[in-house]
Amino acid sequence: MMHMTEAERLKRVEDFQRNLFIVSGNAAFANSAKREADHIRLLAKAVSEPGWPLMRMYSDLGLAGNPGVAAKEKLLADGMAREHKLVRKGSGGQLLALEVLPRGLEIVRRMGLPVVELEGKGEFKHKVYVHRYLIPWAKKRKYRYWIERWFEPKQIDFVYEDQYQQLFAVEVCLSGSVEYNANAGVKCASLAGISQVVLACEDRKLIIGIKKMLSNEMMSVQNKIQVMSLGEFSCVDA
Repeated sequence: MMHMTEAERLKRVEDFQRNLFIVSGNAAFANSAKREADHIRLLAKAVSEPGWPLMRMYSDLGLAGNPGVAAKEKLLADGMAREHKLVRKGSGGQLLALEVLPRGLEIVRRMGLPVVELEGKGEFKHKVYVHRYLIPWAKKRKYRYWIERWFEPKQIDFVYEDQYQQLFAVEVCLSGSVEYNANAGVKCASLAGISQVVLACEDRKLIIGIKKMLSNEMMSVQNKIQVMSLGEFSCVDA
């Protein structure tokens, strides 16, 4: 991936915006385009820092309040991005993140900007929870961690090692039935080398359902599996 400083990235965005105004040859259109150009800056920010909370991006770009919301709505209306709601710790509501779609990526490539991709399998939201929640949480505690680590015969979304050299397997549960996710947890608990399993969910109903289903398992299995909200791993308040 091409390395680019923040100054170089902003210069590319400014040049792209300037060309939009010049090409039109129409003062009214140019003025309108200039008013709406904030969405291009937000698009470039979203593709260079995928998964960061929207409120933080607004602040970084000087788009707090209505200008930021207007820029986001423009990207959504034009099919350049998709908005995702992420859970946060406690009763603090939700965080919002932007996924740049193919139409938006085309604009980014025309600007000559590199596309930053989050490592790992799964859809965008799944990767965001790994990179913007689980990894910062593990780093804050100075834990070693791995993405998509293989334990025969299963690949686990996220594994971390605590201060006692115990390995914790974290499965990000965003879809699937209660039965499917509960069974996945039981399978993880049987893997050699895994001390504890964490089923990290977004939906409260899924958490309640999994806990109820696991209550039918042997106590040794129940004690090895934790079911919790992904919000417990949130380290970002913006």
